[in-house]
Amino acid sequence: MIGVETIGEGTSGRGRKEQMRLKVNGEDRDFPPGEAPENLAALIHSLGIDQDLVVAEVNGDIVRRDAGISRTLADGDCIEIVRLVGGG
Repeated sequence: MIGVETIGEGTSGRGRKEQMRLKVNGEDRDFPPGEAPENLAALIHSLGIDQDLVVAEVNGDIVRRDAGISRTLADGDCIEIVRLVGGG
């Protein structure tokens, strides 16, 4: 049986020069200048998660793994990240 686990706390990666607010799994996160993730891959990495084990949605659109992991993030984006987990 495969389930999903919602990803929780983490810290940001390095990137943008302006402050940015993202909503990650329903939680507002403020990133100070120089700390905001440049793209979805940087955000996932900052959460300490293997990119190969997650599915992400940005502003209601599922992000395709083959092209979307480098998707640029913008102030106000809503990101949902789930990790696939197996079990019985």
